[in-house]
Amino acid sequence: MLWEKDDKVIITPFPISALLFKNNVNALGFKNCLNLFPSKVDINLSEAIIKDKILFKKLSDIIKANPGVRISPYAVTPYFIKLIEFLKQRNLDFIVEERPYKDSDWTKIGRAHV
Repeated sequence: MLWEKDDKVIITPFPISALLFKNNVNALGFKNCLNLFPSKVDINLSEAIIKDKILFKKLSDIIKANPGVRISPYAVTPYFIKLIEFLKQRNLDFIVEERPYKDSDWTKIGRAHV
């Protein structure tokens, strides 16, 4: 919640405590901040978003209602790139400034690089 500005959706693996969320939103002066989370907890948040049809629809609807919205990852992983590609396949209009190339050394799955 501490980056960027107001008008944001924060997707977390678990719901943020309602009281903590409200206190942080108020302390930061935000007016339009939403916490979404998958129905099934998973260490891989990007995959959980894709698998959770209700969450994915909410996310898609938010992107559709806000063309050009910026998506900021906590970390760029191969699974985050998969999520971004999944969203792009649905012709959603958004930007990701932190995205490396698909075959970047930073995002290859299962290979050790020395």
